Parts: sequence; C-alpha cells; structure tokens
Amino acid sequence: MVLYTKKKIWIWPAIDRNTKEILGYTVGSRGKKILKMLLKNIKHISCVRYATDKWKIYKEVIPREKLVQSKKETTQIESKNSQIRHYITRFHRRTYLRSYSYSIYSQKFYTFIF
Repeated sequence: MVLYTKKKIWIWPAIDRNTKEILGYTVGSRGKKILKMLLKNIKHISCVRYATDKWKIYKEVIPREKLVQSKKETTQIESKNSQIRHYITRFHRRTYLRSYSYSIYSQKFYTFIF
C-alpha cells in the first residue's frame, strides 16, 4: 500500500491467506532492502508460498519455488489495504491528513492491527 507524500512511503504487510491475520509488516520504500526486512520479520513463520503482484524485486529476493506472482492470488492483501485506508484516515490516498515520518506510519499501522 502506498502513502502519498513528497517521498512515497510503502507499507508492506504479510498476510496469512487462510486466517487473514497480518503476520508482520515493514514501512519504507518499495525496494529490495525493505522486502528483505519484511522477510526477516516473518522468518519464524513457515511459509509454503508467497503470493505477490508482479513487481520485479520479488523474483530477486524470494526463492522461485515459493513465489506465485498473480493478481488473482493477491485479493486478500488488496482487501486488507482497503480496510486500512477506510479505518485510518491518515492512510487515505491523496488527502491532507498525513504525516511525513516512517515511525508515525508504523505506529498507526501497528495500532490498527493489534
């Protein structure tokens, strides 16, 4: 999910498709470093596969045998992103209600999921 500021901030949630539970998240750019941080945060959870959109860095970081890249497989995360935007005004797209700090976004998201 992208947050519009002068510099785009991305929230990377990891969701269990069966329980719809948020397993972990990171906040930052949409680069390889942040993806690796997310995978490190959820490494204690055994994952059979990772369902993602077709962003190119997933292929570079996630092992091929565990990676499924399909819009059809990402409906759970898109639904969760919609809920987040609905309940947390600060995360609405292109609004004036926003902060410019990674830590603020991270704290608000943490409050939302727990």
